[in-house]
Amino acid sequence: MDTFRKLSGDSSRIHIDAEFARSRGFSGPVVYGALTVARLSHLVGMHLPGDLGLATSWRIDFNQPLYIGEEAIFNGELTHVSQSTHTVSLKFRVYAGEKLIASGTAGSKLLDE
Repeated sequence: MDTFRKLSGDSSRIHIDAEFARSRGFSGPVVYGALTVARLSHLVGMHLPGDLGLATSWRIDFNQPLYIGEEAIFNGELTHVSQSTHTVSLKFRVYAGEKLIASGTAGSKLLDE
């Protein structure tokens, strides 16, 4: 969290101050949304369609907060594959236990070697 804060410049108190987060109705500091879905970049950039993949689109809805110490589980499903344009689309969901944290879609294109 601290490394992401330094890289992004986002020092919002909701992410770094437990007392402040609790005063706003949260259980504690909220994990940065971008950090929550950063693992999706790994999925799209390295596996779908492969290590020559380039993300072309993202649509993300943050449904509930992810808290420090909660394990994020990622589920993805391919929704479209185009051989002619070398693109893939997928929908994803991010869970912490039964709690839906985020959902959305992503697109990726295979770059020429």
